[in-house]
Amino acid sequence: MEGVIRNADNGESILLSPHGILNRLHRVSIEADVTSNPEGRPPPKHLDKIRERNLESFDQGGWEMGLTVCPRCGYTSEEPMDFCHECRLNLNPGYEVDSSIYEHPDDRKALSAVKKMKPLNIAVRLFLDKLGTPWIDAQFLGGAVRVGPRQFPDLYRMVVKAGKILAVKELPKTYVVYSPVMNAFTLGTNEEPVMVLHSAIVDEMDEDELMMVIGHEMGHVKSNHVLYHTVLVALRQAASTFLAGPTALLLRGLDIALLTWFRKSEYTADRAGLLVCGDLDAARRAMIKLCLGSKKLFDSLNLDEYMRQLEELDEEKIGKWSELLMTHPFGIRRVKNLEEFYNSDIYEKLRGRAESFLAGKPVPEMAVGLATCPNCGATVAPTDRFCSNCGYRLR
Repeated sequence: MEGVIRNADNGESILLSPHGILNRLHRVSIEADVTSNPEGRPPPKHLDKIRERNLESFDQGGWEMGLTVCPRCGYTSEEPMDFCHECRLNLNPGYEVDSSIYEHPDDRKALSAVKKMKPLNIAVRLFLDKLGTPWIDAQFLGGAVRVGPRQFPDLYRMVVKAGKILAVKELPKTYVVYSPVMNAFTLGTNEEPVMVLHSAIVDEMDEDELMMVIGHEMGHVKSNHVLYHTVLVALRQAASTFLAGPTALLLRGLDIALLTWFRKSEYTADRAGLLVCGDLDAARRAMIKLCLGSKKLFDSLNLDEYMRQLEELDEEKIGKWSELLMTHPFGIRRVKNLEEFYNSDIYEKLRGRAESFLAGKPVPEMAVGLATCPNCGATVAPTDRFCSNCGYRLR
């Protein structure tokens, strides 16, 4: 899943993959003004009063669908904006989605374990102090095309729709890069994520399928996966330079621990993608196309035969261990988990709320939320059949 982009300064080829991008970070030198305004420009003075009124209304949830003036950076638009065109702030505060309701229980459990690892926390601090999103963003400014209201507006509309449905606080910066490989990924920090779409998925997928992919990446943003995803990529790159010794053992240990969580986080992102897409058939098509890497082969695929492979995989003992060093679960397993989520009450309620919101209708309250395991007291979600901490049967 790689391609090539060009360095804007010297024309050097840069490997287009999460690993290739981070492999070049130490050779990039930029300065970023880290302010609430990404351009470092103060809002026009004549907008101060409007901004103050908007900010007060914003805090109180005083409107339902968009604004013409951003309460944070002061950007103005002739038409109401769902997200600020300048700082990407969500301007629909009256609609919220609690991601813990639909997150995969194994994702939450594994991430909780990862956050307790002291060596990993050191790596996270180093990444935030030395690199951060500006370093990653710089890799695409010269060799990719940033999506926005005036650049690929149809694609931007899809990104906005995904952000609205999942109620993300800010839209990620989104880029399209040339690559014949169907892929997408999100890097950066949880506060400043960068979404990257390969040109192949835009060419080979229809709109519903593409909404699944965009929704999947937006799901990583919503569930705050981005920082640890990026740290994993950096650690894997670092581990490749140490072939032996205690440093190599430490890095590989962290790598395996993060990979265990990474795979579980993909199930959560798949659920988010389905919520955005709203079409199980389209979601399955998108996932299988990503696995096959070929629209031509997909057109002659027998889905029943493909799903039958899962039965054989589960029967093989080696199948249970073969994912150990993989970043993503097997595609067949992901499709199966997606079907189970589609048939749940949680999906029906969340998707119903999203459709009401998009149609401008009153959004029903979501009464369900996190609960407590009666056996051990651990936090569980409404979709959990068993407690992920003690195994107690919940329903």
